Amino acid sequence: MKKKIFAIIFAFALVFSSAIFLSVENTYAEAKTFTVTKREANNPNATEEPVGEYDTLFDAIGACKQQDLSNEYIVTMNKDYEVPENEGMNDRSHVNILFRSAPGQKYTLKRNGTRICFYVSSNCNMRVENVILDGNNDGELTSISDNGELTLGNGTVVQNFIDVPSADGPAIYLIGKSTLNIEDGVTLRNNTGKNIGGVIGDNSKDTTINIKGGTFTGNSCARYGGVIASYGTINISGGIFNDNSSKEGGVIASYGKLNITDGVFENNKAKTNGGAIRLGQNAIASITGASFNKNEAKSGGAIYNSNELTINEGVVFSENTSREYGGAIINYGKLTVNDGTFKDNEASNGGAISSIASNSELTVNGGSFENNKSTGKWGGAIVAKNKVSVKNATFDGNVSGNGGAIYVYDANDANDAAIENCTFKNNSATNENTVKQGGALFVNDSKNVSIKSNTFIKNRAQDGGALHITGVEGIIEGNTFEENFAEGFSSAFHVKDSAPSIKNNIYKNNGMKDGKTTAYATLMVESVMSGKELTIENDKFENNVASKDGGAIVVGEDTVNLKGCEFTNNKASEYGGAIYITDEGIVNIAGSKFVGNSAKRGGAIVTELFSQANPAEKEKYKNLTIADDVIFDKNFASDGYFNPPTNYKDFPDLKFETTSLMGKLRAIKADMKTYEKVDSLLNNYDVYYVNPLVTVIYDSNGGSPAEKIYGEELTSENDEILPANHKVKTIKETGLTKDGFEFKEWNTQADGKGNAYKAGEEMKISSNQVLYAIWQEKTPSPEPQPEPKPEPKPEPKPEPKPEPSPELKIHEYVDTIPVFAQADSVKKVTERVIESHIEYISGYPDNTVRADGNVTRAEAVTMLVRLKAYPLTEGEEIFKDVKANAWYAPFINAAYKNNILEEKKGQAFRPDEKITRAELAQLISHLDKKNNAKANFPDIAGHKYEAAINQSFGNKRIAGYPDGSFRPDNAITRAETARILNSLFDRKVNEDGLAKVMADLRLYKDLDKSHWAYYEIIEASHTHQYERAESLLENWISIIK
Repeated sequence: MKKKIFAIIFAFALVFSSAIFLSVENTYAEAKTFTVTKREANNPNATEEPVGEYDTLFDAIGACKQQDLSNEYIVTMNKDYEVPENEGMNDRSHVNILFRSAPGQKYTLKRNGTRICFYVSSNCNMRVENVILDGNNDGELTSISDNGELTLGNGTVVQNFIDVPSADGPAIYLIGKSTLNIEDGVTLRNNTGKNIGGVIGDNSKDTTINIKGGTFTGNSCARYGGVIASYGTINISGGIFNDNSSKEGGVIASYGKLNITDGVFENNKAKTNGGAIRLGQNAIASITGASFNKNEAKSGGAIYNSNELTINEGVVFSENTSREYGGAIINYGKLTVNDGTFKDNEASNGGAISSIASNSELTVNGGSFENNKSTGKWGGAIVAKNKVSVKNATFDGNVSGNGGAIYVYDANDANDAAIENCTFKNNSATNENTVKQGGALFVNDSKNVSIKSNTFIKNRAQDGGALHITGVEGIIEGNTFEENFAEGFSSAFHVKDSAPSIKNNIYKNNGMKDGKTTAYATLMVESVMSGKELTIENDKFENNVASKDGGAIVVGEDTVNLKGCEFTNNKASEYGGAIYITDEGIVNIAGSKFVGNSAKRGGAIVTELFSQANPAEKEKYKNLTIADDVIFDKNFASDGYFNPPTNYKDFPDLKFETTSLMGKLRAIKADMKTYEKVDSLLNNYDVYYVNPLVTVIYDSNGGSPAEKIYGEELTSENDEILPANHKVKTIKETGLTKDGFEFKEWNTQADGKGNAYKAGEEMKISSNQVLYAIWQEKTPSPEPQPEPKPEPKPEPKPEPKPEPSPELKIHEYVDTIPVFAQADSVKKVTERVIESHIEYISGYPDNTVRADGNVTRAEAVTMLVRLKAYPLTEGEEIFKDVKANAWYAPFINAAYKNNILEEKKGQAFRPDEKITRAELAQLISHLDKKNNAKANFPDIAGHKYEAAINQSFGNKRIAGYPDGSFRPDNAITRAETARILNSLFDRKVNEDGLAKVMADLRLYKDLDKSHWAYYEIIEASHTHQYERAESLLENWISIIK
């Protein structure tokens, strides 16, 4: 029994020792390069069965049994392996293969020589994970054919493969019906192709390439597709493609179907076409949710399309560049943009999209185009020809030479150009060395155009701040043009050689930008298409401005019909507040309204065929026809209004429903002595006309007779009308009376709030004037009453009182000098306060003061600085045009340092330019008290300094002219300046106040008491001491010389 037990123990010991020996031998034996196992297909949890251990790739792949799709063979790399140049290749079919590195490892499979690593052929499904596949810069990776499918899974790297003559295609080549899948976590880098694809290529429309992620970088191809060239189907749902390059298609050259739903394409380049993608003649592509950033090509910075491309929501094109056409996309086929963002792309033409082939079609349905730029002539965002439809899109901040956002040309078939429901904002046509037309949109040589329901805001150009059309027919309807600007012509819309139907558009607040004003017109009709007329129907023009002529419309040539249009509060600084017509233009107006428009001449309408004669020449105004349903109301011309000519009936085509001066005009009768009331548009407020026979109407203002009329005749010199002198009549001369009232003065307004005139004053008359009699009730003399006798009172005894301390009163700008009367022993000591004013206007060496001369900006500032006694600052150059050694520099510098100038340091001050009435109002606004007044001058609405004018008006510093205007841009005179500054600094004297100093007054040979500002000039041009009377007038004590 003991022997038996011992034998069992001994046998167990032998087995155990053998096991130990075998284990140690296994541990120290050199592992094979490849381990092959197998498991049930499509069941990753199935148990793996060993197949074998192998030293070569050829043997390992060869161990994967063909015709066995029920299993999956797993080839595991146990270490790095370099495939020898002479090692063969296995072609596997009808087999499932997983090729991977050992768990936790990433090994490299490097191919030496020009042969490929393996084939994936007939019904072979191969997957690679966590392996670096390295071509060693002298070989290719694989080919896939006959329903073969290769999947590159997480951790796979494909690098350094090249296209070699001994095998077709680049690193991965698909043949016939075959599939390549690339999953997230894969890297394809630094591969090179010669012809079709830097990494992936195929030869059939039956191939499929599915990319779900991965990184593709540094790949290149000499011809097509820096990463992929395919005739089959490409599906991309993710991945990063950066720094790839090719001659055409920096990433992809597709000649089949391309579907992209996600992915990033960045910094890719093509020498010629398509910095990221080139779509060949048979390609059909759809892109959603991807981004294209900083790609570059000669044409099509991101995409070159030859056939059919659709861009859907979520696609972003940013900072792509093209040296020629299409910063983001160039289209030679059919391009549809259903949404997407195009931002900061740049090209010579078509900053974002170029669609310029004779058969190209472009459809944009939504999307945003922002800050794209054409460095050349056409289309900051889009340049397109042939069939173009852009709807529901937004264009903001795009720049070009012409068509800041869009340039369209040669769209000549039915419905070939439609721009509808878009918003154009802050676009500009401003490139140097171009004509700079169409700040937002330029349409050229297109016969079936529809521009509808768009909004144009704050666009700018040289001509056509928002829209410019040349050679266009079609319809332009329901658009809104607001705050657009042009340096030259047409702040909103420019028409040349065109005849579209224009209707139901709104033009509002165009013509102003950064203190600059468009010279001519909001809508400029330069010319109409040959043999046609242009009709503008139901358009509305409101608050538009021009620094020269035609606040709303200028008509250069041909015939323009206006039907049902409204012109409200438009302004031109020179001619035609609403419309200006050249001598080659013809305008017919019906059913329209002109309300509140203003200009220097022709408040509503000016035609170059105007008259300045009476009777007026019959051939004048022949290019203007106005129907009897047209309303004119509250239009205004700062040059004043005129009576119509005696032959006003010779102009039957100038009809109206109402005029701006209903009942106010007087036409002189044939006897040239008496007048009749007439209504006519030839009054300068409505239609420009200058009657050299002007009237001064003395209106009894409720008295009798109703009026007295006096005539004056204007003269001319060098085609300039010179004013006439009119001496204001006495009330007795006019024969006007009002029962129960006595005459006070004449005034330019019936309520007495205008400019007042006294009999004998001389008025400069350059147009009709009305002076209203201002009456005051007669005060009845009181009945005499007996004078009461005073009751006797004892004489009071004086009580001694201390001598009063002097009141030291400080003036706003000069210390006063207290002076005391001699006090006697019984009377109360009286106090006199004597103050001083300095001279701030000086006469000239020839003993003139030139009261009606102008004041420069430097002179005006000098006056204010002297009056405020600001410390002077010398030796500085604050403004670029004010030299330190200029006489006025210390005064201008002092004004700047006391914050009464609006100009900034380093800007131009324009010291020698004449200061305008509005500029002086702005200058004193910094010193004067604030108020909420609203001036009633019709010619200041919308002016840059309107607020300052209102403030000065509320403080009663300024007044208007007899015709009710303010004329803000007129140069101000020395007399007007003195009146304003005297009011601001509370300085006022009359004849009685000068009684004590008459012998010492400085007299000027060009100024006497008949001048309206005589006492204002005297006050301003003498340094003097004065007492303030109870009436607040000054009583001068002495003149300080």
